[in-house]
Amino acid sequence: MTLSSALSVAQSSLMASAAQADIASRNIANAGRADYARRSALLSSNAEGGVQTLTPGRAADRALFAARLVAGAGDAQAQAVRAGLDKLARVNGVTPPTIADRLSQLGAALDTAASDPADPVLRGAALDAARGLAGGLRAASMATQAVRAEADADIASAVAQVNDLLGRFKTANDEVVRGVARGGDVSDALDRRDGALTELSSKLGVHTLTRANGDMAIFTEAGATLFDRSAREVRFSPTATFDATTRGAAVFIDGAPLGGAGTSGEIAGLLKLRDDLAPAQQAQLDETARGLMQAFVERDPAGALADAAGLFTAQGVSAPPAPGAAAGLAGVIVVAASVDPEQGGDASLLRDGGVAGAAYAVNADGAAGFADRLHALSAALSAPRDFIDATQATRVSVTDHAAASASWLAAARSSADETATWQGALVASVATSLSNATGVNLDDEMAKVLAIENSYRATTRLISTVDEMFQSLLQAVG
Repeated sequence: MTLSSALSVAQSSLMASAAQADIASRNIANAGRADYARRSALLSSNAEGGVQTLTPGRAADRALFAARLVAGAGDAQAQAVRAGLDKLARVNGVTPPTIADRLSQLGAALDTAASDPADPVLRGAALDAARGLAGGLRAASMATQAVRAEADADIASAVAQVNDLLGRFKTANDEVVRGVARGGDVSDALDRRDGALTELSSKLGVHTLTRANGDMAIFTEAGATLFDRSAREVRFSPTATFDATTRGAAVFIDGAPLGGAGTSGEIAGLLKLRDDLAPAQQAQLDETARGLMQAFVERDPAGALADAAGLFTAQGVSAPPAPGAAAGLAGVIVVAASVDPEQGGDASLLRDGGVAGAAYAVNADGAAGFADRLHALSAALSAPRDFIDATQATRVSVTDHAAASASWLAAARSSADETATWQGALVASVATSLSNATGVNLDDEMAKVLAIENSYRATTRLISTVDEMFQSLLQAVG
Protein backbone atom coordinates (compact mmCIF):
# COMPACT_ATOMS: atom_id res chain seq x y z
CA MET A 1 0.00 0.00 0.00
CA THR A 2 1.36 3.41 -0.95
CA LEU A 3 1.57 6.27 1.52
CA SER A 4 -1.15 8.16 -0.35
CA SER A 5 -3.40 5.11 -0.21
CA ALA A 6 -2.76 4.77 3.51
CA LEU A 7 -3.62 8.43 4.00
CA SER A 8 -6.83 8.02 1.99
CA VAL A 9 -7.82 5.02 4.10
CA ALA A 10 -7.15 6.99 7.27
CA GLN A 11 -9.21 9.92 6.05
CA SER A 12 -12.18 7.63 5.22
CA SER A 13 -11.83 6.07 8.66
CA LEU A 14 -12.05 9.49 10.29
CA MET A 15 -15.16 10.30 8.30
CA ALA A 16 -16.73 6.97 9.28
CA SER A 17 -15.86 7.55 12.94
CA ALA A 18 -17.44 11.00 12.76
CA ALA A 19 -20.63 9.54 11.23
CA GLN A 20 -20.74 6.78 13.84
CA ALA A 21 -20.22 9.29 16.66
CA ASP A 22 -23.02 11.47 15.29
CA ILE A 23 -25.44 8.54 15.20
CA ALA A 24 -24.45 7.39 18.68
CA SER A 25 -24.97 10.90 20.04
CA ARG A 26 -28.41 11.06 18.38
CA ASN A 27 -29.34 7.75 19.98
CA ILE A 28 -28.18 8.89 23.41
CA ALA A 29 -29.97 12.26 23.10
CA ASN A 30 -33.26 10.58 22.14
CA ALA A 31 -33.09 7.61 24.51
CA GLY A 32 -36.11 8.83 26.47
CA ARG A 33 -38.44 9.21 23.49
CA ALA A 34 -41.02 6.45 23.10
CA ASP A 35 -41.39 7.17 19.36
CA TYR A 36 -37.67 7.05 18.58
CA ALA A 37 -36.18 3.97 16.94
CA ARG A 38 -32.51 3.20 17.34
CA ARG A 39 -30.21 4.30 14.49
CA SER A 40 -27.16 2.39 13.33
CA ALA A 41 -24.24 3.37 11.08
CA LEU A 42 -23.98 1.29 7.91
CA LEU A 43 -20.47 1.05 6.46
CA SER A 44 -19.03 -0.39 3.25
CA SER A 45 -15.58 -0.57 1.66
CA ASN A 46 -14.57 1.87 -1.06
CA ALA A 47 -12.36 1.45 -4.10
CA GLU A 48 -9.23 2.56 -2.20
CA GLY A 49 -9.68 -0.09 0.48
CA GLY A 50 -11.14 2.32 3.02
CA VAL A 51 -14.69 2.64 4.35
CA GLN A 52 -17.64 4.82 3.46
CA THR A 53 -20.85 5.51 5.34
CA LEU A 54 -24.23 4.71 3.89
CA THR A 55 -27.70 5.96 4.82
CA PRO A 56 -28.16 5.23 8.55
CA GLY A 57 -30.14 2.13 9.40
CA ARG A 58 -33.25 2.33 11.60
CA ALA A 59 -34.21 -0.50 13.94
CA ALA A 60 -37.68 -1.87 13.21
CA ASP A 61 -39.85 -4.84 14.17
CA ARG A 62 -43.12 -4.59 12.29
CA ALA A 63 -44.67 -7.61 14.01
CA LEU A 64 -44.06 -6.17 17.48
CA PHE A 65 -45.18 -2.73 16.31
CA ALA A 66 -48.44 -4.20 14.98
CA ALA A 67 -48.95 -5.98 18.31
CA ARG A 68 -48.33 -2.66 20.08
CA LEU A 69 -51.08 -1.03 18.03
CA VAL A 70 -53.55 -3.80 18.87
CA ALA A 71 -52.65 -3.79 22.56
CA GLY A 72 -52.87 -0.01 22.74
CA ALA A 73 -56.33 0.03 21.19
CA GLY A 74 -57.58 -2.60 23.60
CA ASP A 75 -56.10 -0.77 26.57
CA ALA A 76 -57.62 2.58 25.56
CA GLN A 77 -61.04 0.99 25.19
CA ALA A 78 -60.82 -0.79 28.55
CA GLN A 79 -59.67 2.38 30.32
CA ALA A 80 -62.56 4.39 28.82
CA VAL A 81 -65.12 1.79 29.93
CA ARG A 82 -63.66 1.54 33.43
CA ALA A 83 -63.60 5.33 33.86
CA GLY A 84 -67.22 5.58 32.69
CA LEU A 85 -68.43 2.83 35.01
CA ASP A 86 -66.61 4.49 37.89
CA LYS A 87 -68.59 7.65 37.15
CA LEU A 88 -71.84 5.68 37.07
CA ALA A 89 -70.91 3.95 40.32
CA ARG A 90 -70.41 7.27 42.06
CA VAL A 91 -73.99 8.29 41.31
CA ASN A 92 -75.81 4.97 41.10
CA GLY A 93 -75.85 2.19 43.61
CA VAL A 94 -72.46 2.48 45.31
CA THR A 95 -72.32 5.64 47.42
CA PRO A 96 -74.87 5.58 50.31
CA PRO A 97 -77.68 6.27 50.56
CA THR A 98 -78.40 4.07 47.57
CA ILE A 99 -81.84 3.69 46.04
CA ALA A 100 -82.15 0.37 47.90
CA ASP A 101 -81.21 2.20 51.13
CA ARG A 102 -83.88 4.82 50.51
CA LEU A 103 -86.48 2.11 49.83
CA SER A 104 -85.60 0.45 53.13
CA GLN A 105 -85.86 3.79 54.90
CA LEU A 106 -89.31 4.37 53.41
CA GLY A 107 -90.49 0.91 54.46
CA ALA A 108 -89.23 1.46 58.00
CA ALA A 109 -90.88 4.91 58.16
CA LEU A 110 -94.22 3.42 57.01
CA ASP A 111 -94.01 0.70 59.64
CA THR A 112 -93.27 3.32 62.29
CA ALA A 113 -96.19 5.46 61.12
CA ALA A 114 -98.45 2.39 61.24
CA SER A 115 -97.58 1.95 64.92
CA ASP A 116 -99.35 5.26 65.63
CA PRO A 117 -101.48 6.25 62.63
CA ALA A 118 -102.80 9.36 64.36
CA ASP A 119 -99.35 10.91 64.80
CA PRO A 120 -98.78 13.54 62.07
CA VAL A 121 -95.04 13.66 62.85
CA LEU A 122 -94.63 10.00 61.95
CA ARG A 123 -96.61 10.47 58.75
CA GLY A 124 -94.44 13.48 57.97
CA ALA A 125 -91.30 11.34 58.43
CA ALA A 126 -92.71 8.77 55.99
CA LEU A 127 -93.40 11.54 53.47
CA ASP A 128 -89.84 12.84 53.96
CA ALA A 129 -88.54 9.37 53.14
CA ALA A 130 -90.79 9.26 50.06
CA ARG A 131 -89.55 12.64 48.86
CA GLY A 132 -85.95 11.51 49.44
CA LEU A 133 -86.56 8.36 47.40
CA ALA A 134 -88.15 10.22 44.50
CA GLY A 135 -85.41 12.83 44.59
CA GLY A 136 -82.75 10.10 44.66
CA LEU A 137 -84.22 8.49 41.55
CA ARG A 138 -84.36 11.81 39.73
CA ALA A 139 -80.79 12.67 40.72
CA ALA A 140 -79.51 9.25 39.64
CA SER A 141 -81.32 9.54 36.33
CA MET A 142 -79.93 13.02 35.71
CA ALA A 143 -76.41 11.90 36.64
CA THR A 144 -76.67 8.87 34.34
CA GLN A 145 -77.62 11.09 31.43
CA ALA A 146 -74.79 13.46 32.36
CA VAL A 147 -72.38 10.54 32.03
CA ARG A 148 -73.78 9.85 28.57
CA ALA A 149 -73.44 13.52 27.61
CA GLU A 150 -69.85 13.60 28.84
CA ALA A 151 -69.06 10.44 26.87
CA ASP A 152 -70.61 12.06 23.78
CA ALA A 153 -68.43 15.15 24.23
CA ASP A 154 -65.37 12.93 24.68
CA ILE A 155 -66.23 11.14 21.43
CA ALA A 156 -66.34 14.49 19.63
CA SER A 157 -62.94 15.39 21.09
CA ALA A 158 -61.47 12.00 20.11
CA VAL A 159 -62.79 12.31 16.56
CA ALA A 160 -61.17 15.75 16.24
CA GLN A 161 -57.89 14.24 17.45
CA VAL A 162 -58.23 11.40 14.91
CA ASN A 163 -58.57 13.87 12.05
CA ASP A 164 -55.57 15.83 13.34
CA LEU A 165 -53.50 12.64 13.65
CA LEU A 166 -54.41 11.60 10.11
CA GLY A 167 -53.18 14.98 8.93
CA ARG A 168 -49.89 14.50 10.81
CA PHE A 169 -49.63 10.98 9.43
CA LYS A 170 -50.04 12.23 5.84
CA THR A 171 -47.28 14.81 6.26
CA ALA A 172 -44.86 12.20 7.57
CA ASN A 173 -45.96 9.57 5.05
CA ASP A 174 -45.44 11.93 2.11
CA GLU A 175 -41.97 12.71 3.43
CA VAL A 176 -41.19 8.97 3.65
CA VAL A 177 -42.33 8.34 0.07
CA ARG A 178 -40.28 11.25 -1.29
CA GLY A 179 -37.23 10.26 0.73
CA VAL A 180 -37.38 6.63 -0.37
CA ALA A 181 -37.67 7.72 -4.00
CA ARG A 182 -34.47 9.78 -3.82
CA GLY A 183 -32.59 7.41 -1.51
CA GLY A 184 -32.41 9.83 1.42
CA ASP A 185 -32.52 9.25 5.16
CA VAL A 186 -36.19 8.95 6.18
CA SER A 187 -35.59 7.77 9.75
CA ASP A 188 -37.01 10.90 11.38
CA ALA A 189 -40.08 10.82 9.14
CA LEU A 190 -40.62 7.15 10.00
CA ASP A 191 -40.44 8.03 13.70
CA ARG A 192 -43.08 10.72 13.26
CA ARG A 193 -45.28 8.43 11.19
CA ASP A 194 -45.08 5.60 13.71
CA GLY A 195 -45.72 8.04 16.55
CA ALA A 196 -48.86 9.38 14.86
CA LEU A 197 -49.99 5.83 14.17
CA THR A 198 -49.48 4.80 17.79
CA GLU A 199 -51.56 7.74 19.01
CA LEU A 200 -54.19 7.01 16.38
CA SER A 201 -54.50 3.37 17.48
CA SER A 202 -55.44 4.50 20.98
CA LYS A 203 -58.47 6.27 19.50
CA LEU A 204 -59.42 3.62 16.91
CA GLY A 205 -58.27 0.05 16.46
CA VAL A 206 -56.31 -0.05 13.19
CA HIS A 207 -54.12 -2.21 10.98
CA THR A 208 -51.78 -1.09 8.21
CA LEU A 209 -50.47 -2.03 4.79
CA THR A 210 -47.01 -0.92 3.62
CA ARG A 211 -46.15 -0.70 -0.06
CA ALA A 212 -42.78 -1.09 -1.78
CA ASN A 213 -42.18 2.67 -2.03
CA GLY A 214 -42.60 3.13 1.71
CA ASP A 215 -46.20 4.34 1.38
CA MET A 216 -48.56 3.12 4.09
CA ALA A 217 -52.35 2.71 4.16
CA ILE A 218 -54.46 2.52 7.35
CA PHE A 219 -57.68 0.56 7.85
CA THR A 220 -60.02 0.09 10.79
CA GLU A 221 -60.54 -3.36 12.27
CA ALA A 222 -63.78 -3.63 10.31
CA GLY A 223 -61.97 -2.83 7.05
CA ALA A 224 -62.97 0.81 6.56
CA THR A 225 -60.22 2.92 4.97
CA LEU A 226 -58.81 5.64 7.19
CA PHE A 227 -55.88 6.58 4.98
CA ASP A 228 -54.82 5.56 1.47
CA ARG A 229 -52.61 8.26 -0.05
CA SER A 230 -54.99 10.75 1.52
CA ALA A 231 -56.87 10.93 4.80
CA ARG A 232 -60.53 9.95 4.88
CA GLU A 233 -62.97 12.14 6.76
CA VAL A 234 -63.96 10.97 10.23
CA ARG A 235 -67.19 12.74 11.13
CA PHE A 236 -69.31 13.00 14.27
CA SER A 237 -72.19 15.28 15.26
CA PRO A 238 -72.34 15.73 19.04
CA THR A 239 -75.69 15.70 20.82
CA ALA A 240 -76.50 18.78 22.89
CA THR A 241 -78.62 17.17 25.62
CA PHE A 242 -79.47 13.63 26.66
CA ASP A 243 -82.48 12.01 28.25
CA ALA A 244 -83.59 8.40 28.53
CA THR A 245 -85.01 8.39 24.99
CA THR A 246 -82.04 10.09 23.28
CA ARG A 247 -79.94 8.12 20.84
CA GLY A 248 -76.49 9.55 20.27
CA ALA A 249 -75.10 10.00 16.77
CA ALA A 250 -72.80 7.46 15.13
CA VAL A 251 -69.19 8.06 14.15
CA PHE A 252 -68.75 7.97 10.37
CA ILE A 253 -65.56 7.09 8.52
CA ASP A 254 -65.61 8.07 4.87
CA GLY A 255 -69.42 8.08 5.06
CA ALA A 256 -69.78 4.64 6.69
CA PRO A 257 -70.75 4.25 10.37
CA LEU A 258 -68.14 2.93 12.79
CA GLY A 259 -69.21 0.19 15.12
CA GLY A 260 -70.05 -3.43 15.45
CA ALA A 261 -68.43 -6.25 17.37
CA GLY A 262 -64.66 -6.37 17.42
CA THR A 263 -63.99 -2.65 17.32
CA SER A 264 -61.58 -1.27 19.91
CA GLY A 265 -59.95 1.98 20.95
CA GLU A 266 -61.10 4.87 23.12
CA ILE A 267 -63.94 5.81 20.78
CA ALA A 268 -65.34 2.26 20.87
CA GLY A 269 -65.22 2.31 24.68
CA LEU A 270 -67.00 5.66 24.83
CA LEU A 271 -69.67 4.45 22.41
CA LYS A 272 -70.24 1.37 24.57
CA LEU A 273 -70.59 3.55 27.65
CA ARG A 274 -72.93 6.01 25.95
CA ASP A 275 -75.10 3.53 24.05
CA ASP A 276 -75.04 0.33 26.15
CA LEU A 277 -73.86 0.59 29.74
CA ALA A 278 -75.40 3.91 30.78
CA PRO A 279 -78.73 3.17 29.04
CA ALA A 280 -78.82 -0.22 30.80
CA GLN A 281 -78.41 1.57 34.12
CA GLN A 282 -81.07 4.09 33.13
CA ALA A 283 -83.48 1.29 32.24
CA GLN A 284 -83.01 -0.23 35.68
CA LEU A 285 -83.67 3.11 37.36
CA ASP A 286 -86.80 3.54 35.25
CA GLU A 287 -88.01 0.06 36.14
CA THR A 288 -87.39 0.75 39.84
CA ALA A 289 -89.49 3.92 39.51
CA ARG A 290 -92.19 1.98 37.68
CA GLY A 291 -92.19 -0.76 40.32
CA LEU A 292 -92.44 1.90 43.02
CA MET A 293 -95.45 3.49 41.34
CA GLN A 294 -97.01 0.05 41.00
CA ALA A 295 -96.39 -0.73 44.68
CA PHE A 296 -98.21 2.44 45.74
CA VAL A 297 -100.95 2.32 43.13
CA GLU A 298 -104.45 3.23 44.36
CA ARG A 299 -107.42 1.02 43.68
CA ASP A 300 -111.08 1.93 43.85
CA PRO A 301 -112.64 -0.02 46.78
CA ALA A 302 -115.84 -0.23 44.77
CA GLY A 303 -114.03 -1.58 41.72
CA ALA A 304 -115.62 0.92 39.39
CA LEU A 305 -112.53 2.97 38.56
CA ALA A 306 -109.23 1.98 36.97
CA ASP A 307 -106.10 1.80 39.07
CA ALA A 308 -104.43 5.20 39.46
CA ALA A 309 -101.03 6.51 40.49
CA GLY A 310 -100.90 7.03 44.24
CA LEU A 311 -98.11 8.33 46.48
CA PHE A 312 -95.63 8.33 43.57
CA THR A 313 -96.61 9.84 40.25
CA ALA A 314 -95.26 11.86 37.34
CA GLN A 315 -96.57 14.56 35.09
CA GLY A 316 -98.78 13.08 32.38
CA VAL A 317 -98.77 9.62 34.03
CA SER A 318 -102.15 8.58 35.35
CA ALA A 319 -101.23 4.95 36.08
CA PRO A 320 -98.01 2.89 36.30
CA PRO A 321 -96.68 1.91 32.85
CA ALA A 322 -96.33 -1.71 31.80
CA PRO A 323 -93.03 -3.51 32.56
CA GLY A 324 -90.30 -2.34 30.21
CA ALA A 325 -92.31 0.68 29.04
CA ALA A 326 -91.16 3.26 31.57
CA ALA A 327 -88.38 5.04 29.66
CA GLY A 328 -87.38 8.19 31.51
CA LEU A 329 -89.76 7.66 34.43
CA ALA A 330 -86.98 7.80 37.04
CA GLY A 331 -86.14 11.32 35.90
CA VAL A 332 -89.64 12.71 36.50
CA ILE A 333 -91.08 10.66 39.41
CA VAL A 334 -92.40 12.81 42.28
CA VAL A 335 -94.52 12.55 45.41
CA ALA A 336 -98.14 13.38 44.58
CA ALA A 337 -99.03 16.96 45.40
CA SER A 338 -102.36 15.95 46.99
CA VAL A 339 -100.58 14.16 49.86
CA ASP A 340 -97.55 16.43 50.22
CA PRO A 341 -97.95 19.33 52.68
CA GLU A 342 -95.00 21.07 51.04
CA GLN A 343 -97.14 21.30 47.91
CA GLY A 344 -100.35 22.18 49.76
CA GLY A 345 -101.52 18.59 50.15
CA ASP A 346 -103.02 16.62 53.03
CA ALA A 347 -100.61 14.18 54.73
CA SER A 348 -103.50 12.20 56.24
CA LEU A 349 -104.21 10.76 52.78
CA LEU A 350 -101.10 8.61 53.27
CA ARG A 351 -103.02 6.83 56.03
CA ASP A 352 -106.52 7.01 54.56
CA GLY A 353 -105.94 6.58 50.83
CA GLY A 354 -107.58 8.80 48.24
CA VAL A 355 -104.35 10.37 46.98
CA ALA A 356 -105.72 9.95 43.44
CA GLY A 357 -109.16 11.24 44.47
CA ALA A 358 -111.77 10.73 47.15
CA ALA A 359 -113.20 7.70 45.37
CA TYR A 360 -109.98 5.79 46.18
CA ALA A 361 -110.12 6.40 49.95
CA VAL A 362 -110.06 3.21 52.04
CA ASN A 363 -110.55 4.73 55.52
CA ALA A 364 -114.19 5.50 54.90
CA ASP A 365 -114.90 6.41 58.53
CA GLY A 366 -111.84 8.64 58.91
CA ALA A 367 -110.65 6.69 61.93
CA ALA A 368 -107.49 8.25 63.41
CA GLY A 369 -106.14 4.81 64.39
CA PHE A 370 -106.56 3.29 60.92
CA ALA A 371 -103.30 1.44 60.18
CA ASP A 372 -104.28 -1.00 57.43
CA ARG A 373 -103.31 1.31 54.59
CA LEU A 374 -99.86 2.04 56.03
CA HIS A 375 -99.21 -1.66 56.64
CA ALA A 376 -100.29 -2.42 53.07
CA LEU A 377 -97.96 0.18 51.63
CA SER A 378 -95.00 -1.19 53.59
CA ALA A 379 -95.82 -4.74 52.52
CA ALA A 380 -96.09 -3.67 48.88
CA LEU A 381 -92.39 -2.80 48.87
CA SER A 382 -91.60 -6.46 49.54
CA ALA A 383 -94.22 -7.96 47.22
CA PRO A 384 -92.91 -9.64 44.03
CA ARG A 385 -93.75 -8.01 40.73
CA ASP A 386 -92.58 -8.16 37.12
CA PHE A 387 -89.55 -6.24 35.83
CA ILE A 388 -87.95 -6.09 32.37
CA ASP A 389 -84.45 -4.64 32.15
CA ALA A 390 -80.74 -5.48 32.13
CA THR A 391 -80.77 -7.34 35.46
CA GLN A 392 -82.80 -10.13 33.82
CA ALA A 393 -84.78 -10.47 37.07
CA THR A 394 -88.37 -11.17 36.02
CA ARG A 395 -90.25 -11.26 39.29
CA VAL A 396 -88.84 -9.73 42.47
CA SER A 397 -89.80 -7.02 44.92
CA VAL A 398 -89.04 -3.41 44.10
CA THR A 399 -86.52 -3.36 46.98
CA ASP A 400 -84.76 -6.47 45.68
CA HIS A 401 -84.81 -5.05 42.18
CA ALA A 402 -83.01 -1.90 43.34
CA ALA A 403 -80.45 -4.04 45.16
CA ALA A 404 -79.97 -6.20 42.05
CA SER A 405 -79.43 -3.05 40.01
CA ALA A 406 -76.66 -1.95 42.36
CA SER A 407 -75.14 -5.44 42.19
CA TRP A 408 -75.25 -5.37 38.39
CA LEU A 409 -73.36 -2.09 38.36
CA ALA A 410 -70.81 -3.33 40.90
CA ALA A 411 -70.24 -6.51 38.86
CA ALA A 412 -69.85 -4.55 35.62
CA ARG A 413 -67.41 -2.22 37.32
CA SER A 414 -65.39 -5.12 38.75
CA SER A 415 -65.24 -6.83 35.36
CA ALA A 416 -64.16 -3.59 33.68
CA ASP A 417 -61.47 -3.07 36.29
CA GLU A 418 -60.08 -6.58 35.72
CA THR A 419 -60.10 -6.07 31.95
CA ALA A 420 -58.42 -2.66 32.20
CA THR A 421 -55.76 -4.02 34.55
CA TRP A 422 -55.04 -6.93 32.21
CA GLN A 423 -54.97 -4.71 29.13
CA GLY A 424 -52.67 -2.26 30.89
CA ALA A 425 -50.25 -5.07 31.74
CA LEU A 426 -50.43 -6.36 28.17
CA VAL A 427 -49.66 -3.03 26.54
CA ALA A 428 -46.79 -2.46 28.99
CA SER A 429 -45.35 -5.89 28.16
CA VAL A 430 -45.60 -5.38 24.40
CA ALA A 431 -44.18 -1.86 24.67
CA THR A 432 -41.23 -3.21 26.64
CA SER A 433 -40.57 -5.90 24.04
CA LEU A 434 -40.74 -3.33 21.25
CA SER A 435 -38.41 -1.01 23.16
CA ASN A 436 -35.94 -3.85 23.70
CA ALA A 437 -35.99 -4.61 19.99
CA THR A 438 -35.89 -1.10 18.55
CA GLY A 439 -35.19 1.32 21.39
CA VAL A 440 -31.94 2.77 22.65
CA ASN A 441 -29.84 0.96 25.24
CA LEU A 442 -27.58 3.54 26.85
CA ASP A 443 -25.02 0.95 27.95
CA ASP A 444 -24.67 -0.27 24.37
CA GLU A 445 -24.40 3.25 23.02
CA MET A 446 -21.73 4.23 25.52
CA ALA A 447 -19.76 1.11 24.61
CA LYS A 448 -20.02 2.15 20.96
CA VAL A 449 -18.74 5.62 21.83
CA LEU A 450 -15.68 4.11 23.53
CA ALA A 451 -15.06 1.88 20.50
CA ILE A 452 -15.35 4.92 18.20
CA GLU A 453 -12.89 6.84 20.37
CA ASN A 454 -10.42 3.94 20.20
CA SER A 455 -10.82 3.78 16.44
CA TYR A 456 -10.29 7.51 16.19
CA ARG A 457 -7.07 7.34 18.23
CA ALA A 458 -5.78 4.48 16.09
CA THR A 459 -6.55 6.43 12.92
CA THR A 460 -4.80 9.55 14.20
CA ARG A 461 -1.74 7.46 15.02
CA LEU A 462 -1.80 6.08 11.48
CA ILE A 463 -2.03 9.61 10.03
CA SER A 464 0.82 10.73 12.28
CA THR A 465 2.94 7.79 11.14
CA VAL A 466 2.21 8.48 7.47
CA ASP A 467 3.09 12.13 8.03
CA GLU A 468 6.41 11.16 9.61
CA MET A 469 7.14 8.87 6.69
CA PHE A 470 6.36 11.68 4.25
CA GLN A 471 8.66 14.01 6.15
CA SER A 472 11.45 11.44 6.11
CA LEU A 473 10.94 10.87 2.38
CA LEU A 474 11.04 14.58 1.65
CA GLN A 475 14.20 15.01 3.68
CA ALA A 476 15.82 12.09 1.87
CA VAL A 477 15.16 13.53 -1.60
CA GLY A 478 15.62 17.17 -0.61
